[in-house]
Amino acid sequence: MIFITVGTHEQPFDRLLKYMDRFIDENDIAEEIICQSGYSTYMPRNFKVTSFLKHTEILNYIDEARLVITHGGPSSFIPVLAKGKEPIVVPRKAMYSEHVNNHQVDFCRKVNDTQHTIKLIENYSDFKNALLNKKKHTSSFTSHNRQFCDNLEQLIRGLK
Repeated sequence: MIFITVGTHEQPFDRLLKYMDRFIDENDIAEEIICQSGYSTYMPRNFKVTSFLKHTEILNYIDEARLVITHGGPSSFIPVLAKGKEPIVVPRKAMYSEHVNNHQVDFCRKVNDTQHTIKLIENYSDFKNALLNKKKHTSSFTSHNRQFCDNLEQLIRGLK
């Protein structure tokens, strides 16, 4: 299954949905595609969309997905990393009226250049190549949340 999320930003992100539609048109894709489309106005021909999903639903889809494709917001791609998967990240761009500026592009480039934990997509050619070359998303990202919570709990107990 492929899971796509564009987040909840109020500007449409039609470009990502069009990328996926075009990719399906050009390739024989029988895999289920689940898409959270937010405020996008484009209606795909090849897969169904749901405007908004509950956070728990999104996390379940991330768990189940073979591929996860997100916009460039960290609250969308960090949960994918936390599940040990490498997200395909398509940052929203101001030139397409997808966001007010290019902060997603700048942020994602920095993450890509320094952490190497995301697959950054800046055009359709990158998108197509990423989907054709991805067998399974895996990431070296390791969450230290449990260790942090355990250390914090020990610290608090020591204050008694």
